[in-house]
Amino acid sequence: MFVAYSKKNGVEYATATESVRSGNKVVKSGRSIYLGKVIDKEKGIYCSRERGTFTYDPETNTFGTADLSEVPLSRPRGKEKLVLDFGDSYFLNRFMEANGYMDCIRECGCDNIDTFAALVHQTILTEVAFANATLWYEGNYARLLYPKADMDGRRISDFLETLGDEDVQRRFFEHYIPKILDENEINVAFDSTGLPNNIHFPLTAINNHNGDLSREVRLILVTQLESRLPVFFRAVPGNIIDSNTLLRTLDEMSLMGVDVSRVVVDAGYCDLENLEGLSKRSIAVITRLKPNLELVKHAIETNLSKLDSVDNLIRYGERILYVVRDRATYRGHEGYVYLVRDMARKGVEDMDTAKKLADGVLTPSEAHTQMQRNGLFALFSSEFLPMEDVLPTYYARQGVEQFIDIGKNYANMVPLRIHSEKTFNGLMLLTFLSAAIVQDLMNRSKSAGLSPKVMFLALRNLKCKVFENVLIRNEYTPTVRTIMKHFGYELDYMLRIPRS
Repeated sequence: MFVAYSKKNGVEYATATESVRSGNKVVKSGRSIYLGKVIDKEKGIYCSRERGTFTYDPETNTFGTADLSEVPLSRPRGKEKLVLDFGDSYFLNRFMEANGYMDCIRECGCDNIDTFAALVHQTILTEVAFANATLWYEGNYARLLYPKADMDGRRISDFLETLGDEDVQRRFFEHYIPKILDENEINVAFDSTGLPNNIHFPLTAINNHNGDLSREVRLILVTQLESRLPVFFRAVPGNIIDSNTLLRTLDEMSLMGVDVSRVVVDAGYCDLENLEGLSKRSIAVITRLKPNLELVKHAIETNLSKLDSVDNLIRYGERILYVVRDRATYRGHEGYVYLVRDMARKGVEDMDTAKKLADGVLTPSEAHTQMQRNGLFALFSSEFLPMEDVLPTYYARQGVEQFIDIGKNYANMVPLRIHSEKTFNGLMLLTFLSAAIVQDLMNRSKSAGLSPKVMFLALRNLKCKVFENVLIRNEYTPTVRTIMKHFGYELDYMLRIPRS
């Protein structure tokens, strides 16, 4: 085969033609293959409507996949086709590729990678319901990044069901967990949240929380203490007591290769069974103690008079606290109790006490006694921790509470609109990954004084015009320039259209 070229209106086209020998002459056989427009003649790269962009080797008469990374961009050809929201999806795609999240999507075994990635974008970048996902997709650069995504609202539910498959979930965590863990043994924060749900399926049950009844699913979340990145999630029926979920969740994580050395939990998790189970597993624990425990009352009686001393003052960020430590036994287990007065919390509680005094709810004597105890709380640690370390370790537990807020406010964790357990698990995997990306973004943008919401709002205003072979973005605003520079995502104003 040989390739013949021709030009029409300044555009070069190619056709592969078979040649045969006839006597002493080489002539065309009449058999030919139209290759389309010439992209790079030296590298044999062509583009046609039927094949897209491809390579052709006339010696072997074979077609291949074109590598466009070294092919220089040509001028935009044809009329302007589209104007799309560009900056937010471009940035998010770059972030997901650079930090391994796209690899987790590719390796989880779901049946449409483009749909998964596009749904992550929609979840993070918009508050649009799945029923209207197509409207967002058609006007966003995501349609070019993930052209095979099926964003029809009626099909998304089917796709979430595939994400809820146990094999898909396990494969996801097999790739996700090693990506976020720097060490084999980690410190984690453990918490759960109720997801109200009136749809009947096995995970829905009635929960009684301090006398308030609700039908809900209980979602358990585990985050790494230092990075605040989420490690794992699982769902249980809404009527399961929190303390019954701790050991089982830690054991499941252990089977997935996560060895926990310390867990920070709220007071509701530390019953006798859990303390003994953690001790057998050589996992240290830090927990807040309920104020009505005799252990706490004894710590207050013993240390209150000497607590507010300069020797006990600890600075934690912008907060000032007073801390004393004693050896103690909690539910038969030796450890240390830390009595803490948080001065910021005391200030709020003092205002409330003053109001009650003014309203006649408290007598002056009662108000005085109450103000002495305002801002107090007690912690128990099964291992010795320096005074300056115990508070940062405990307050790092706020990371799991922050992640829950991200899931609910950024990642459409609620309200639930699902009708099967598999679909629920698929939705939770989607929101888990989306919230993990937002948390990672928060960690990496904090030093620049940026927040994800502000970033994506500014980036959404960066539009692009789409032509036949390239797109041209608008000029940067100062905020967009700061974002791109901070993350190292500078880009030319003219980009090649992604090809899948």
